[in-house]
Amino acid sequence: GVGLGDTIPPRDIKITRVLFNKVTFKGNETPVEVEVNQKGYDNKLIKVILSEGGKVLEEKEIRLTKAVQDVTFLLNNEEESLRHLEVTIPLFDDEAIKENNRSDLFMEVIDGREKVLIVAAAPHPDIKAIRSTLEATDNYQTELYIPDINDQEPNEIFDVVIYHGAFTSGIN
Repeated sequence: GVGLGDTIPPRDIKITRVLFNKVTFKGNETPVEVEVNQKGYDNKLIKVILSEGGKVLEEKEIRLTKAVQDVTFLLNNEEESLRHLEVTIPLFDDEAIKENNRSDLFMEVIDGREKVLIVAAAPHPDIKAIRSTLEATDNYQTELYIPDINDQEPNEIFDVVIYHGAFTSGIN
């Protein structure tokens, strides 16, 4: 209980919220913005730590100058996966609430490239131009299919199909 004359307000540092994309693309950098809230720790130097599976990815040191401050991390996503990240602030012994110095986040990293199938009646210089334009952005993965040349039909699912001169032989 609170004794009479106990006028020291509870001191606390907490992570009030974390803003991030729940789904992001492989190869992209994703910002993770952490909102830190504090009471009674003015001018203290603290660490905000971003980790994954117990391994520290990045750590930032900030001086608490306001009641609410933001810390931004830039996260690299190199492979497709479901990432479980933790944001933590090391505890001070006199903090009133210890559970709010940590936040778990889950982020899905997907290979966001659209699969494009180019179906052509015959080889043509335009096809090379189309493919190199699409692939230059890194958002598209192309496959070329020329029925008279390729033995095997594509058996994947494509997001887009481009027909180049494929129906010029009088097919209605």
